[in-house]
Amino acid sequence: MIYQRTTLHRGIALALATLSLPATAAEPTLASGENLDSVVVLGTRRNDVTALESAAPVDVINQQQLLSSGATTLGQALAALNPSFTFPQNTNGAFAQEVPTGASLRGLASDQVLVLVNGKRRHTGSTVTRQNYAARGGVPVDISLFPLDAIERVEILRDGASAQYGSDAIAGVINIVLKGSDAGGRIGYRQGEYKKGDGLSRKLSGWKGFSLPNDGFLTLSFDAGEADPANDTNPDTRLPASNPLRDWRFGVGRVADQYNLLLNSELPLNNQWTAYAFATWSHKNSDAEAAVVLPTDRRNIPSVYPNGYWPVTRYRLEDYAATGGLRYEDDALGRFDLSANYGRNEVDSTYYNTLNPSWAPPRLPASILAPVSTHRPT
Repeated sequence: MIYQRTTLHRGIALALATLSLPATAAEPTLASGENLDSVVVLGTRRNDVTALESAAPVDVINQQQLLSSGATTLGQALAALNPSFTFPQNTNGAFAQEVPTGASLRGLASDQVLVLVNGKRRHTGSTVTRQNYAARGGVPVDISLFPLDAIERVEILRDGASAQYGSDAIAGVINIVLKGSDAGGRIGYRQGEYKKGDGLSRKLSGWKGFSLPNDGFLTLSFDAGEADPANDTNPDTRLPASNPLRDWRFGVGRVADQYNLLLNSELPLNNQWTAYAFATWSHKNSDAEAAVVLPTDRRNIPSVYPNGYWPVTRYRLEDYAATGGLRYEDDALGRFDLSANYGRNEVDSTYYNTLNPSWAPPRLPASILAPVSTHRPT
């Protein structure tokens, strides 16, 4: 058993954003009886435009569309609803569960997509992608850590993103706008599997809104679930039928448990000042299987594993993020937003059913040497 830890720690970052002076021209006003569609600020400095009126094309996907997609994660939902979004759902191999499930727009790398939460930059994962499907060497943002019930809408900016947000937005920008409700709630349960009958997933999710003074709100959202592994292989004909590893599995790994908790709040202090804060916490235990190692392989020691061995990796993820700030708006003096955010992503890797043949066979009694490598972490 081998153990390693990878951690990304992002310190406090202060930002003075969206500073504007009073406009000399008259602000657009709504005609009597006219209702304004959802306002987007992604891709523009103005706060009075809709997705159709924005200078840059912005796709807006609301919560009803996300929930109606039948998906259990944000990445799966966006892949079904947005034609420029690609999401590697069936990631295989020993590193599959370790790699953050990042967003990819227009076929570019996941770490070339800038992910914002309520307009604030989201921290990336702590592990580097080692497989080609998500651009080897990339460090994307794990979007699977956002409960669908916590999202009010998703804004996707594709064209002109790098000119406005920098080189890490070459592929585009995804802004996740969190639900802000001071009342109501919802709880739901989803279950599904692949057509062949494996990969069964189960997820419980919900949200609840609470009112704060001065028309403020506090919204709590969560989801909790697990998923069985899925198999993309047939029996290994290189092994005899008597070998218990003949039917080794290679496909989507098992999610032993995953919990995501999200808080979003806003508290008006007076007519000009508003305090806001949002935070997330995620925990995940997942397993990924590598290819079986044959008994005669040079990576094996027959006296330890006479039938070969099947490496299994357990990944344990802990992710924390918190953002707080003050927003000021005044018709005469303009507006600004002062915020600070903190993010931490930590992944522990523990390897089972493996060995290093360069260490030579261990001098242990035969009674405690595993004759078959079928152990799985629990």
